Amino acid sequence: MEILYMDILVHRAVLNKRNTVLSVLLSLLFTSCGLFDKDDEIQTEKITFTDHAIESITNLNGELDVETVVKSGYRVLYDIKIVNKLDQPIENVSIVYNQVNGKSIIFIKDNFKRYSSAFLYGTPEELDDYFTTQGLALSVEPENGEEDNLLRIAMSLPLIPLEETELNSIPGAHYIQQFHVSDSTLEGIDYLINCKEIEMVPELIKEQTNIAMKSSSILISIESDGVYELIEIASNRILDESFNFSDKLISKASEQWGMRREELIDLIAIKSFFTEQNEQYAHVETQFEYYQIELENTRCMKYIVDVPEPVNEFLNMDFIEILEGKGLQINNGLMPDNVTGNYFVDNWTNLESGTRYVNYSFQFLNQTSEFLIEVKSAAEFSDATGIVAYISGDGQYFSIYSEQDHNIDDSGHTVFIKTADIYSGKVTSDGILDFQNGFIVLQKENDWYDRFLNVGDSRVVYEADFIADAVDAFPFQSTDLDPENSFFRIMTETN
Repeated sequence: MEILYMDILVHRAVLNKRNTVLSVLLSLLFTSCGLFDKDDEIQTEKITFTDHAIESITNLNGELDVETVVKSGYRVLYDIKIVNKLDQPIENVSIVYNQVNGKSIIFIKDNFKRYSSAFLYGTPEELDDYFTTQGLALSVEPENGEEDNLLRIAMSLPLIPLEETELNSIPGAHYIQQFHVSDSTLEGIDYLINCKEIEMVPELIKEQTNIAMKSSSILISIESDGVYELIEIASNRILDESFNFSDKLISKASEQWGMRREELIDLIAIKSFFTEQNEQYAHVETQFEYYQIELENTRCMKYIVDVPEPVNEFLNMDFIEILEGKGLQINNGLMPDNVTGNYFVDNWTNLESGTRYVNYSFQFLNQTSEFLIEVKSAAEFSDATGIVAYISGDGQYFSIYSEQDHNIDDSGHTVFIKTADIYSGKVTSDGILDFQNGFIVLQKENDWYDRFLNVGDSRVVYEADFIADAVDAFPFQSTDLDPENSFFRIMTETN
C-alpha cells in the first residue's frame, strides 16, 4: 500500500530561503540531467499568506513552504514535504492554505488522481500536538540565524493511494483517512448550522454546491458520539442528477450510525464551514466545501420546526413546551396573512390565575416576505420595543416571535427586563381574535424591590373579551382605563 508523508515538528528557526522562478527552473533542469544528487540542493518554494487563500504545488523533492502570521505578529512556517512509503518524494501535489480566526486550513489534493486528499484544520499548536501524538513528527535541523518570533512546523501525514480509498456505497467518493479538525469550533464563527430532516441534508449540500460552482471537492464528515470519518466527493458528481446523491449519502449515514433509515426521525444537524469561500478562495484553483453531519446535536434536538429559521436563535422547544403547557396556542407555518396595524387590549388577563393586568397598546408594522416584522408595545407605566421579531402562520392564524427590551417605571426608578415573547391570534378586519401573549424572562436588572418575575419565569396572558380591538393610534388612550386596579403584566403575583 502506497502512503504519502507530510512532516510536522515545532521548533524555532529563521526563514532564509531564496525563491525565484529561475532557480526552480534551473533546479529542475539540473536534476533531470543528473547534475544534482541531493534533495536539499533543489530550492523549496515558499508561499506567504496575507488575507486570502493561497496555493502552489510540491517540487521534485515533494516540498513546499507556507508562511503566515498569527497571534498579533507571531510568524509560523509550515515546512511541508510529501513522500510515499518508500520515502520517495511526490511532486505536483496541490496544497491550498487559508486561515480563519487564528486557525489554519490546509487542503492537499493530488489533481493527477494518484492519491487521496488530506485535510487539516486547527491552530498551529493543535496541529503540532496532533502529529506529535500520532508519532508522525520528523526532526528538522534548525537553520542559522534563528528568530524568536518564528514557529517552524514540519508535517508528516500518511495518505492512501486513491484506488484503495473508494467507498462501495457511494461510487466515486473516497475516504480521507488522514485529517484533523479543531475541537474549538464555534457556531457563527467557524460554521453555520442547519437542522434538517435527513432527507433534506443532501439537498442543502447540493444547493450550496450550486452556489459555489468553482468548488472541485465536497468534504463530508459523518459524526456520532465523537466518532467520525471524512469522505470526499467531486462536486460535479453531486450535481449529476443521475447519481442520486441523496439516497447514497443517507445510506452511508445510516450505516455509520447503525440505524435503519426509518429510525432516523429526529432532525439532523449539518454544519457548513468556511461560508465565505467565494471571496476568500477566489485566488486559488483548487476549491472545496466542508460539512459536518451530526446525528445528536443539542440545538437540533430542541429545534422549532416550521417557523422562520432565525427564531431558533432566541427560542427553542424547551421554551415552546413551557408556554404551550400554560395554554399558549402557537400557529406554525410560512404563509401568514399581513397583520400590520394598531391594537388595544383592555382585558389583559393571566390565563392561569385570572389576574387582570394593565391595559396595553400593540403595534405590528413593516411585515416583509422574509417573515420579518416589527413589534412595539406600550402601557401606562412601561414601554417595550422588539429587538428582533419574526412571524409564522397559515392564513389568518399567526404567531409572532420577538425578543423584547422592557423599561418599566417602578416608583421613580427604571427596571430593565428582557423577554422572549410569542403573540398569537387570528387577524380580522375588527382586530385580533383570541389574542394571546406568552413570554419567558431572559434578563432582569435594577429590580430594587423584587416586584417582577425572575429570569426563567414565564407567563401566558390573553384578552379576556376575546378580541384585541383594531385602533387608529399607537399608543391608544382609553377612557375606560382604571390604573389603580391594574397590575403590571410582568409583576409577580406573590408580592
